[in-house]
Amino acid sequence: MMPRNSRPNPCLTCRKRKVKCDGGKPTCDRCRKAYMICDGYKNSKALIFISQNDRFPVQQQRRSSGYINSPSPSLDLHASTDVSSLQYQSIEELD
Repeated sequence: MMPRNSRPNPCLTCRKRKVKCDGGKPTCDRCRKAYMICDGYKNSKALIFISQNDRFPVQQQRRSSGYINSPSPSLDLHASTDVSSLQYQSIEELD
C-alpha cells in the first residue's frame, strides 16, 4: 500500500497520454484495461548528477591559475589622459 502523502509514479505510457496512472506493476490497470502496451516506469536510479566544477573545466582552470578576466587587447587601461581636455559641469548645469 502506498503512503498517503505520495502519488504513484506514472508509467511512461500514461505520462505520454497525460492520464492518471495507478502505478501498478508490472502493468498498470489503465494500460491493461485499454489493451495498451505499458512501457514501464522511469528508473529513478538512472539519474546522473554532474558537478558544476566538472562542467566548465576551462573556467576552473582559469580560477586556479589566478587568471579570471583580462582586458581586450585594444583597450589600454594604463593610457595617460590629458586633464586639460576634460570638462567640468556642475550638477545645477545638468538640470
